[in-house]
Amino acid sequence: MADVLGRWIKVWLPAALAALLALLLLWPDHPAAAAETETGIEMRWELGFQSVYKEGKYTRLRLTLTNRTGRDLQGDVVFAYDDGFPKEIAVPAELPADTPMIVEMTVPGMVYNKDNNRIRFDEGGAGSGRQVPVVFGQPYLQGSGDNSTTVGVVARDPDTMNVLALLMTRGYNFRTIVLKEDDLPADSLQLGALDMLVLNDVPTGNWPQERIDAIRGWVIRGGRLVVSGGAGYAKTAAAFADLVPVAPGGTAELESARILEAIGEEPLPAGMPMTVSTGDLQAGIVTLADGVPISAVRAYGSGSVLYVAFDPSVEPLASWGGGPKLWERMLNGVGLHPITVNVHYGYGYDFWQYDSILSHFPSLKPPKIGNLSLFFIIYVLLAAPILYLILKKFDRREWMWWLIPVLSVICSVVIFTVGSADKRTVKAHSVRTVQLSGDGWADRSAAAAVFVPSGGKVSVTFEGAGFSVPLRDDDIVQSGVAGLRGDKFVRIDGRGCDGCMAECAVLVHPQGVGASRFFTRIRPIRYGDRL
Repeated sequence: MADVLGRWIKVWLPAALAALLALLLLWPDHPAAAAETETGIEMRWELGFQSVYKEGKYTRLRLTLTNRTGRDLQGDVVFAYDDGFPKEIAVPAELPADTPMIVEMTVPGMVYNKDNNRIRFDEGGAGSGRQVPVVFGQPYLQGSGDNSTTVGVVARDPDTMNVLALLMTRGYNFRTIVLKEDDLPADSLQLGALDMLVLNDVPTGNWPQERIDAIRGWVIRGGRLVVSGGAGYAKTAAAFADLVPVAPGGTAELESARILEAIGEEPLPAGMPMTVSTGDLQAGIVTLADGVPISAVRAYGSGSVLYVAFDPSVEPLASWGGGPKLWERMLNGVGLHPITVNVHYGYGYDFWQYDSILSHFPSLKPPKIGNLSLFFIIYVLLAAPILYLILKKFDRREWMWWLIPVLSVICSVVIFTVGSADKRTVKAHSVRTVQLSGDGWADRSAAAAVFVPSGGKVSVTFEGAGFSVPLRDDDIVQSGVAGLRGDKFVRIDGRGCDGCMAECAVLVHPQGVGASRFFTRIRPIRYGDRL
């Protein structure tokens, strides 16, 4: 027995250990092989501009999706989120196999975490039930808004507005984001992440009209646009010739810098010429001048446009020590001032004020108190003295124990039938608001409510929509984003832009009460246009 055991230890034990070692060496490759066979969608996302956005403002969600299923996909990219009422935004998309595709949508700026939002792709459309899994990337947003004064810079030189960092010591809280031309969206609401946009020495004449209209709409809604001059002013202002305070003209060398040196409290380097743009003032007021306009401001809608005659990236002003004080003076003209506290408590949007208005249907009227009171008096008389006297006459007073309940049920049915006479058909009403800026522009919003007593799917289509959303419904229990399957969504038809078609849809349960409510922001227009 001992010989057999010894021989087993010498022969078989080393072989078993070698086999176990080989298995352990090969084991790490197995998960990788399994991952390679897994099919789905790779996802990357960017919220706002370089992950900077503001709470309480609309912002851009840019998704980069790569289809790894080995076949072409067509359906909706769905973003489900919960800001107190769970809802979804759906954007139609086609995803060719193994080809990165970019999908953009306008979303509210709020605190996002793994529990209040989800991103998915529904093949065949939102709510189809054919969800394609995300195999790589994070299928939900995480982030919170930025409270600083955010400045987007589109310029030949990325260091153009470095001077703003020097204003931090003077009580300002600037955050500069260097952008490329293609980073600018076609939806004015998506520019809500920016407080100011600076254009310097970039050709804008060949920009898409959607991008130009988006910047114009953003200014109308309160944005601040800075167009700087110098030798490149004419090409920079080409797309905004009717918007800038000073019409593009030529260039000249500034003969005197007394005003600039007085504001900056520091002399400019001697012997260095400063090239400035020239032109006629076509709107607004000149805020600084020294022989020629140095800066001018015009109000445009609820926002403003600042003209600066020099190129801030070119010497001698690029490294001039008086630059911060000069820029402070010019930015004060467009409403930017030092701040001590800049904190947002929670978040809110302009559509919540419509919710209570839409909850009241003028055509849905409760029964009149006088009629109810009269019917109640009649019921009391029937249930007590009249019924008693009748039964007493026929000597059937013992029937009261079942006749009174039957009479109560009959009266309840009558009251319900009369009270719900105007609540048996589909009803709808809408609210539209127009905010006038005082200089010819109007910012518009619209909302609608639909009352469906029997349940079903309610769809509302908005033309010219910038952002649309279903509002709060009257469901007592909310299931959060996990329970959404295409029953409360808005589908945006086309790339995010001012003037898209938006379809809002809500699934109304037959046992539900109240109305389905929807809201949309519409592109700004001139007073003389049709509202």
